[in-house]
Parts: sequence; structure tokens; C-alpha cells
Amino acid sequence: MGTDVKKVKLVQINGGPSGQNYLPLSAAYMQTHAQKNLPSSDKFDFSLPIYTRMPVDDAVERLVDADIAGFSTYVWNFNLSVQIAKKLKQANPDTLIVFGGPHVPERNTWEFFKEHPYVDVAVAGEGELAFTSILENYPGVVPSDVPNIRDIVAIRRYLQEKVFVGVDDKIARRRIDKTIDSLVRSGSWGEVSTVNFQKDGGVFVHPTSRRISDLNEVPSPYLNGAFRDLMEAHPEENWTAIWETNRGCPFDCSFCDWGSMAKDKMVKIEDDRLAAEQDWFSRNKIEVVWCADSNFGMYGKRDLVIAQRMAENNRKHGYPKFFTVQGTKNPNEEAYQTQKVLDESGLSRGVLIAFQSLHPPTLEAVHRSNISLERFFEFQRRYAKEGVDTFSDLIIPLPEETYESFTTGISKLIESGQHGRIQFNNLSILPNPPMADPAYIAKYQLDIVETPTVNIHGPIKTDNDDVQETQELVVATSTMSRKEYVDAKSFAYMTSLLHFDKLLQIPSILAHSTYGLSYKKIFDAFRAQKGSENPVISGINRAFEEKARAIQGGSPEFCPSEEWLGVYWYPDEHAFIDLVANRKLDQFYREARGLMGKLIGEEILGGTIMDDALRLNSQLLRLPSPPSSLEIETAHNVWELYKSMLASDPVEPSNKGFKYRIDVDDQWGSMDEWLKKMVWQQNKKGAYIYSCSPISD
Repeated sequence: MGTDVKKVKLVQINGGPSGQNYLPLSAAYMQTHAQKNLPSSDKFDFSLPIYTRMPVDDAVERLVDADIAGFSTYVWNFNLSVQIAKKLKQANPDTLIVFGGPHVPERNTWEFFKEHPYVDVAVAGEGELAFTSILENYPGVVPSDVPNIRDIVAIRRYLQEKVFVGVDDKIARRRIDKTIDSLVRSGSWGEVSTVNFQKDGGVFVHPTSRRISDLNEVPSPYLNGAFRDLMEAHPEENWTAIWETNRGCPFDCSFCDWGSMAKDKMVKIEDDRLAAEQDWFSRNKIEVVWCADSNFGMYGKRDLVIAQRMAENNRKHGYPKFFTVQGTKNPNEEAYQTQKVLDESGLSRGVLIAFQSLHPPTLEAVHRSNISLERFFEFQRRYAKEGVDTFSDLIIPLPEETYESFTTGISKLIESGQHGRIQFNNLSILPNPPMADPAYIAKYQLDIVETPTVNIHGPIKTDNDDVQETQELVVATSTMSRKEYVDAKSFAYMTSLLHFDKLLQIPSILAHSTYGLSYKKIFDAFRAQKGSENPVISGINRAFEEKARAIQGGSPEFCPSEEWLGVYWYPDEHAFIDLVANRKLDQFYREARGLMGKLIGEEILGGTIMDDALRLNSQLLRLPSPPSSLEIETAHNVWELYKSMLASDPVEPSNKGFKYRIDVDDQWGSMDEWLKKMVWQQNKKGAYIYSCSPISD
């Protein structure tokens, strides 16, 4: 290597579960775009990127001779990245340290540099054009053509000629006006998506020239060999691929990083390139492809063709085994068919229907009022009828949400046919969404605490680094007090345990269909148990409330267990495991029988439909040991009733006597195997009960 060749070293540290690493797509984009577009790309030598967590000193040792070190940062790697950068600057003050990624703030630039003086350049927004420009100007740091903040005319001309080139005139005028208004109010360029420079105690800001209008400007790292050396150097890795087919989002949800006005324009990658990349995944035996599109399926026929090719490659070559997508927020018929293709091919782990809230004032407050709930419900019912697994997202606590609106929304969602899984995500504040604006936080009185970031089912103890990542969680709002947050979180945990972990799903569904009980009333009744009358259920309630209060005190979201695989569990999973491991299930079902009897207003005696439902549910649970008997008799056709309700196509009840054979389809050799293969790996689908088959006389 010549002495004038500059060493570029990139860092994109994964945030996935233990043993799962992603090919560092962002870092590869920076490299491939620069190598294609730099006038003298041979003046820069790119080393293999750092892609996984490691001790700070080990990372610094790999980076210490770099001329330029670039870090792609987000909530799962920011703290480790800044510790590496800090020590790197101490070890080699001449290294130009560049930070990018969604964790670089578009607001409060001065504060960011004040807190992180070892960062020389901070790129907010898309990185490809900016990083190439940084290399092109290296070793120069501050561009000479940035107008003074006091010269509004020069700023407007600068924005028109260099920033919003090729943007529709009406949109450009709106964005320029907002940009200038932001600059005037802030007194610096730090309020807009920018490339920010720090030098000699001053902060200089240069707006990005434009968003990429054609993603094909960025060469495919998969097709041009950018990952070849990395994969050959690490044959032990079971790589997951991150994949873009488009970039941007037409929605502006206030809690989401896509919600920025600068990211609303959609740009697509050409179809031939996508097809070639899909074939690359199969040839290279990539098991999991994680699609980074914000709304997969929104392009109708195009996305259907993508899904069909992925399914065909899986059928022919066995890879990829899974294709994970975030479905479009306003689904159409072709989006429905796209999800069916992924489900029928086995590529899907379930169709995500992302409601986030069912409360109209909340949807208005978070800018989701333009997303049709009725269309979501329609597609959920269709998926249920065709046996397609779905799961939904709700966020707690969003602005304007109350305990009543949140729990009523859960009940409505289940009543509409969501029996697979509702994922209850705690609202977190990221650096750049509209919700991070101090004015927004003040308006809705968001109570924010910092908590450790831990991976669900990730190890409690790790040896590969010494830095704890953190996140900012909302634990109360103007409409949901701290106590109501605890109640709402506990309700969500109880719903997950009883309904989605399947401990009482069959009797709950039949209590709803036969006796007209709302799911909210059922789960509220279990949540109300506090004393000694029902000690097991009361103990579960205490544990759930203690967990919610612990989060408010800064504890992790999930429950650590040294005893059970040494990993973090969802609170409902932890309660389920405790019931099984500590032999509390029989007592739980005795208490549940009494509670359900009070709810329906009659004692549950042998031969009644609720007795049948409780006995069948308890027998079908997939426990570490197989059922003592593989046959069960009921007075009513409870299995047929249950399955028909799952499919939203109810059958008539019958009490002519029925016999079923439990279809035991797997066995576990140990408690640990059951914990991992059943509780952990079947969580999203909630596949916690066996099926059964009628026995004809």
C-alpha cells in the first residue's frame, strides 16, 4: 500500500440476539458508493468492518491506524461506539472520526458535540452522499461555501440550488420555509438534517446536498463482492442479511424515525437488481433475510413478484428459510396475496398487523389517523379464515391513551380475531422522530426514564464487551399516570399469559362466544386477584406489577433468569415457566375454574361446556413431559367450537359427547430443550398447545 493511500475503517455493531450477526449493510453502502463515485477511489483502502460487539480495547486496537473511522450508530450500539471513539481519539488524535446512523441527532448539534468532543464529523440523515463527500474533501473538514446564518437570502438560494435539487417545487418551498424557520429559531444549522463538523472548538454545519433519488446510484454490496472477504474471514457466522427494496415512508408517525419530513419521499431499487440479490441469498445459503422496507407490500404487484421469487428460491434451493417484512400500513389486495405467498411457503413467521393503538385521539396525536383501522380488521379476519398466522403491535403508553382506552383496545383486537399474539411494545424516545421534540414531550407530559437495553432471550452475562447500552422509555403521560401505567402493563402481561401463551385461551374464547363476556372483563377479573383466596394468580399479579414499577425505576424491560437458560424472558413467559417448573399449574387451574365460574354466574360442574373447555385446554398445553393420556372425552364439541372461532366462522355447539386424540408432535429431552424450543422459539406464533383430532366411534 502506498504511503499516500488513506486507511478507512468502518464500524457497524450488530444489535441482534446472541449468535446472530447481520451483514453490515450500512457500512457496505458507504464503501461501495465511495468506491464508485470518488474521482480517486484508489487513494482509500477499506478494511474489513467491525460488525459485532467486542471489548473497547480490542476494537481500538483494530482501528488505531485508521485515517478515517466511520461509525454507524443506533440505540443498540451507540454507547459502545462512543466509548470506542473516545479511546481511539486518545490513542490516535489524527484519526478523523465520523458518526452517522439514526442515532445522530438532527436537533441540538451543539449539545451533541459538547458531550462527544472526540467526534469530528456527525452525519444526520442518509449517509452515502455525505460520506463520499467527506472522503473527497479529506483532509479538509469545513466546507467553505456555507452561508452565514444571518444571510437569509443566501441560505434560501443555497437550499434551492444545493439541497432540494430535483424536488417538486411545492414540496421544496415547504421544506425550505421550515428549514429557515428552524434556523432562525435555533440560531444554528443544528436543527436540520445535516453534516456537522467540529473543529477548534467551533461547530460548522453543511446541509446534505440531497436525498438519493435513485438507490441504484449505490452499488449492491451483495452483487459487487463487498461482503466476500468478510464472509470468508468468518466462516463460523450464520449471517442474516438486511435488504432494502425501497427507502422512505409516506407516513409520518411521530414515534418513528421514518416520521421525519426529510424521509417521506419513496425511492425504489430496480427490479433486475433485486432479483439478482435474491438469487445471491440462495447461493450463499443465507437463512434469514430481514427486509428493511417500511411498508413492504405497498407497491402491489412489484412486491408480490418479489415474494413469489423468494418463495420459489426457497423451494428450489432451500434458502432463504425466512423472509421477515414489515407490512404496508394501508394494505390492498395484492399486499394480502403477498403475505399469503410468504405464509404458504413457510418464509413468514407470522403476518404483522401494526395497529399501535385503537384509540382515535391517540392516532391523531401520533399522526396515524390516515391509516385505516377497518382495513386492518378486514384483513385480519381474512387471514384468520384462511389459517394464516398473524400478530399485532400495540405501543404503551402513547399520548392520549388511558388505561380504559388501552385495555378496551386489546379486548376489541382479540374480539376481531387476533388470537395469535399481540406484541406490547413500550414507547421509547429515539433521537430524531417528531416525538423527540421538546415541545411535543412537554405537550403530552411524557415521563421518560433511562433503562438498560437488553435483547429478549439474550444472555444475562456477556463476555464480548464491557459497555451497557441504554434506551429512553416512556412510563407515564398526561393521560396515563404512573399507577395507571403499572395497571396497563400488568393487564398486557396477564393478557399475554392467559390468552396468547394459551393457558386459558379455549375457555376464554368460549366464555366470550357462549356467555357474551368481553375479554377485558375476563382479564380484569384475573388482574383483580390480590389476596389469599387465589394465591397463585395473586402471586402472578404481584410479579407483573413489580416488574412494571421496576421499569419505572430504570430496570430492564425483561426478566432475567440465571436458572432458566441464563437469558432474559418476557414477563408472561417468566410467569408461565414458573408455573411449570414449580408445579403450580394444577392450583392455577383450580383457581381459574372458580374465577371463571363467578364470571359466568354459575358453578362449573362436570359435563358443562366450561368444564370441557378448561379440561381440554389444560391437557393440550405443550409441557416438558407429554400428556399422561393421549385421549380426552368431553360432553361438548369444544375443540370444533374453538377452532371455528379462531377462523371467524363459528359452528353450532353440540352436547352429544365427543372424544379426541391429542396430536403430540414433538418431545423434549430436557427442561432446557423445552425452554428454548417451545417457550422461546414458539413465542411469536403462540404455538403453546397441541392440536387434537376427533375419534369416531
